[in-house]
Amino acid sequence: MELGLRVRLLGIAAGALLRLVRITQRWEWEHIEPGESLWGEGPPRIVAFWHRQQIQMPYVYLGTGSRKKLRPIYALTSQHGDGRLAASLMRALGLRSVAGSSSRGGVRALLEMVRVLKGGGHVAVTPDGPRGPLFSVKPGVIKVAQKSGVPILPLALAAAHQVTFRSWDRMFLALPFSRVAAATGHLIKVPSECTELELEQYRQQLEREINWLSARVEARAGKGQGTQASHDRL
Repeated sequence: MELGLRVRLLGIAAGALLRLVRITQRWEWEHIEPGESLWGEGPPRIVAFWHRQQIQMPYVYLGTGSRKKLRPIYALTSQHGDGRLAASLMRALGLRSVAGSSSRGGVRALLEMVRVLKGGGHVAVTPDGPRGPLFSVKPGVIKVAQKSGVPILPLALAAAHQVTFRSWDRMFLALPFSRVAAATGHLIKVPSECTELELEQYRQQLEREINWLSARVEARAGKGQGTQASHDRL
């Protein structure tokens, strides 16, 4: 079977599985900043979350109701094989993708994200991806916010029962019938005119905010970084 077709079929199958799992789960949301309840509604946002949580993020979109009423959401994916599979999965779930990363196609991806945001779409990014360091924000997302004029919305989630993979990012998959705690944080607005020092301060602010949100949802889910409710897998 041709590789492109195989990737598309895997994406469709994975999308169907994620939809079924999402139906069984119980999600509990907390919104630190009023009016930021959903990343599919309202004005454009740059939604930022850690790379280890990215498998769960399509669930957020699946829970926002009729997609006909929502702004389009674009997720940044790598240009490697796993990125193509992720893009196929997102298409199956109604999301769109922008190919690129900090290591390959970074400038083109940055310009494309700015174009999407100025056109009214949302952008979802994992600022510590695609290869880490873990829980460390890279400057690209701050530059996108600066050039687009669109604020960053930090987001985090944790599951009471999950499978944690032994990858560099400790990526996890929330299990069926699990309780999932999720939260959106304070909006971070980056002015169009900033010094390098100020951009670094916004980068650190975003890093602290996502880490704070992650600790908050993990506590609400009844677990911590070394949770007893998760199961390690290769």
